Amino acid sequence: MKAESQEVEFAKKRRALQNEIDLFVQDYIKEAGVEQIGGGGFCAGTCHPHTLEGHDLAFQYHLQDPQIPEHKELVEIRIRQEKWQPKLTIWGRKSMMESFLCDQLTDEVKSKIMDCIDKTITQS
Repeated sequence: MKAESQEVEFAKKRRALQNEIDLFVQDYIKEAGVEQIGGGGFCAGTCHPHTLEGHDLAFQYHLQDPQIPEHKELVEIRIRQEKWQPKLTIWGRKSMMESFLCDQLTDEVKSKIMDCIDKTITQS
């Protein structure tokens, strides 16, 4: 029974974090002057039946510099679980992968997301 309650609490935290991430990314894309040209969300990982264990939520943002259309970037954010706590993994084509244990967006997480988005324009 305890495992079920942990899973329910994790599901609530993950859903809230998912919404918070998407709102932040959409706002920062506008602020950075970058265009989103594609993307979406999907379930990744090893999905076990009747549990969220192993079910990673993945979000991809395909971005483009409107001034230089050849400057494109793919940013991916995954919400995983570690001992029923949300674990974010964030990376881009030009950014190192980094993981954070958190159930809300911290300044460190926001900084990593902004860095990945900014690489669309700087390309470095």
